Amino acid sequence: MEADKIDSAIRFSLAMIRAGDPSGALAMIRGGATPNDPIARQMQYSKIGRAIGEALPELPALRVAFLASSTIDHLVDCLRFWLLLEGIRLEPYIAPFNTWRQEVTNPTSGLYACRPDIVWFFLTARDLHFETIPDANVVNSDGIVSSKVQEIVSFAGMVMSALSSYVVINNAEASSNRLFGNFEGTATWSFTTLLRRYNLQLAASLPSGATIFDLDYQASRFGLNRWEEPRLWYHSKHPFSLEAHGPVAFSGAKLLSAFRGQARKCVVLDLDNTLWGGVVGDDGVDGICIGTDSGSAGEAFADFQMYLKKLSRRGIALAVCSKNDPELAKEPFRKRHGMVLKLDDFAVFRANWENKADNLRSIAQEMNIGLNSLVFVDDNPAERALVRAEIPEIAVPEMPLDPAEYISTLAGGGWFETVSFSAEDRNRSRTYQENAARQAVLSQVTDLDAYLCDLSMHATWGAVDSGKLGRVTQLVNKTNQFHLTTTRYSEPEMSELMVAEDAWCGWFSLSDRFGDNGVIAVVVLRFLDGAALVDTWAMSCRVFSRGMEDFIFLKIWEVAKAHGCSGLVGIFRPTPKNGVVAALYDRLGGHPFCVSETEKRWQFDLADTPRLTHFIADNTK
Repeated sequence: MEADKIDSAIRFSLAMIRAGDPSGALAMIRGGATPNDPIARQMQYSKIGRAIGEALPELPALRVAFLASSTIDHLVDCLRFWLLLEGIRLEPYIAPFNTWRQEVTNPTSGLYACRPDIVWFFLTARDLHFETIPDANVVNSDGIVSSKVQEIVSFAGMVMSALSSYVVINNAEASSNRLFGNFEGTATWSFTTLLRRYNLQLAASLPSGATIFDLDYQASRFGLNRWEEPRLWYHSKHPFSLEAHGPVAFSGAKLLSAFRGQARKCVVLDLDNTLWGGVVGDDGVDGICIGTDSGSAGEAFADFQMYLKKLSRRGIALAVCSKNDPELAKEPFRKRHGMVLKLDDFAVFRANWENKADNLRSIAQEMNIGLNSLVFVDDNPAERALVRAEIPEIAVPEMPLDPAEYISTLAGGGWFETVSFSAEDRNRSRTYQENAARQAVLSQVTDLDAYLCDLSMHATWGAVDSGKLGRVTQLVNKTNQFHLTTTRYSEPEMSELMVAEDAWCGWFSLSDRFGDNGVIAVVVLRFLDGAALVDTWAMSCRVFSRGMEDFIFLKIWEVAKAHGCSGLVGIFRPTPKNGVVAALYDRLGGHPFCVSETEKRWQFDLADTPRLTHFIADNTK
């Protein structure tokens, strides 16, 4: 956005805050701010973000404790703003300067008093104090690196055992200044090589429930010569250039929002001049520009398709939304040499002459995901503007004119950040395709029971063990719709619940004739005074409306009785996203009590077996 427009947006945002419209102020500034804006503007955004956050206390809060040996106050201010754009209100605790070791080892420190959701070891290469000895042997070099890794990992372990918080650790950034020049990349004992080995060992040694913030990548992407600002370090101990604060805060916000399960799940693509050059309806299949035989532009479009294919392989679904004749739109995928993507790479293929905003709503419904899970890629600025205006929940990148910049534009948005990766993630794109196939069959049937029976559904379930721990933790933290209490547990907390005598953690998976959905639900029961309390019940939106909730409830019933309970208590805590399960316990036959605006409870007598019908076979052995 041009400078005068963003200045105007800032003024209007501040005016809207003063007028008592913080949500309007947030919407106003959202469309103009970019992470690469100058630090002066980043500070203006921070001011706006602080005011909006104070005016919107209903936004979900994230408590983050920062441990650093550098001055990061400005960075945290920037992070507050960028996290706010993700719909999260930051509640930070910044440990006193260079006291991170004392904070971790002192059980009465501010770190432990603030009970953070996340502890961020915001360290840099300066904290490693590597002493390089020219021509030192490899064994000594290994010892130097290992000791530093073990120190950081042990401190992280202390935090996680005391707080059960999720931990983020910076890796070490490279330096633009070298003693040996290019030879540093050869010498096993050089400072550069030690840093590289440190980063690899740190990643390999992370305890479960911790992740890396790739500061080395951030510095490289920004540019090491610009990243390092010695005057600023000696004057005020800022860890890097002030101009890098915006990009680093933006990337940090994406990482923290991924912890809350807010990463995007699907890229919806236009076709003409987006996946290939030209218009297939006018130019014909052979006339479109794609592949190395179509020059530089064709090669750029092919590489963009390859990037999308890689996204699909890591679990990001692909869909098509194009104003086109449906059969004509499919011809390039079937016939055109140079096409990387094929028809079976798409979960949904929507080519017609309808309004694209309506088509996007239809695609989200067919895939059974929220509109805020979509990224819409279209070369046409009018279509982009329409979707932004009609459905602000959808991410719409401003695509450049040159297809050579398509990959960097999509990758730079940070929409697909993650803090973990599981077999279910790897197969998610396939499961969305299978879901679309199920929906296609469902749209043609008139007997729902017959349809569900024809799916040949089989479920397996059991108590969570170490093999399932990562996936169920992911479900608890990423699920928003079918999540009755929206409780969030870190992996260490889930690990503790897994072995607790007064709790039961269960996992559930579902497969049918279309495919295997993997682990799709997690339940946490707590046992108290002869009753089982459903502390957590989260289920993937991919299996809605197939009777899985009835199957799970019957298994909850069995587990509660097996633990000697006579009663069962279900809880619902309303959020803007979980209204789909507001009446679940009513439908299951519960008797409501303890009703308030923030929580409602239902009582079940375990002597009365529930009469529920489903079409799911239990394959548990």
